[in-house]
Amino acid sequence: WRREPIETKVGTWLGSYRRVGLFPATFIIHVTDVDDGPSGFALVDENLSIDEDAAVGSVVARVVAIDQDGGDNTFDFEVTKGKFAVSGAPDCSTLGDGSVRCEVDLSLTEALNFEENQVEELTISADSNGRIGSERLVIPINNINEPVSAVEWADGVNDIPENAEAGALVGTLLVVDPDNTAGVTYLFELLSHTDTFELQQLVASQNRRRRRSGEALAYAADLVVKDPSALNYEDEQGRELTIEVRITDNSEPPVSSTVSTTVQVTDAPLVLNSNPDMPSVSEATPVGTEIATISL
Repeated sequence: WRREPIETKVGTWLGSYRRVGLFPATFIIHVTDVDDGPSGFALVDENLSIDEDAAVGSVVARVVAIDQDGGDNTFDFEVTKGKFAVSGAPDCSTLGDGSVRCEVDLSLTEALNFEENQVEELTISADSNGRIGSERLVIPINNINEPVSAVEWADGVNDIPENAEAGALVGTLLVVDPDNTAGVTYLFELLSHTDTFELQQLVASQNRRRRRSGEALAYAADLVVKDPSALNYEDEQGRELTIEVRITDNSEPPVSSTVSTTVQVTDAPLVLNSNPDMPSVSEATPVGTEIATISL
């Protein structure tokens, strides 16, 4: 409350003209108290930041608010906007000046994604004795190195004819990396159908140096035929082959994941073989004479 003397000027009228004199006077104005409700919302940890891979449902923050007017010895907290919810009952105490201080935990209700939002905003309110206060808070999000989530085929090409020769290209595998960070390279390792296919790492020109085995320097990988004998369209179970690949990035520490895709084996057209290649026959040749051997 403010109780300070107020000095003012008083003017009087004398006759037909105005004379102004200074007549000091003191007025006391009483300021009455109004219950404003909780205020001063803040994160208990002023340096708080949350990792983007924090589990939904886990407690990730703690918020404090103060009711300078006292009132209830507890608050009803509610998050009205944001990816958070109040978790558990508040922890309240009455301070020496009669104000009430309450802290409450916040849990995560939706997954975070640093690549979409580097900060998360929330609006939290608190009800004390029927008086409600609210405030907007901002929490920074930490970027976490995430593993490759999938692979995709360049230009959508992932088929190979059953009569392909060794060394034939099936297609080029590209990574789907949630971090989408420039300069990240990878090591591709084939885990299935290793007798039929093999991976050839595609390395950027600046990385074309003598490299140690297992070094993650590739930006993509070609899948090529190693032994075509297992390619058989007539075998229905062999028309679609599931390819599993382990991909490790070059971060520190490195992160690995195993992803899968499919290869489609297509039918090869029939080829007629003739022996001799270009048979000829005389018009006088007797009926029933064998003139060539045809095979598929």
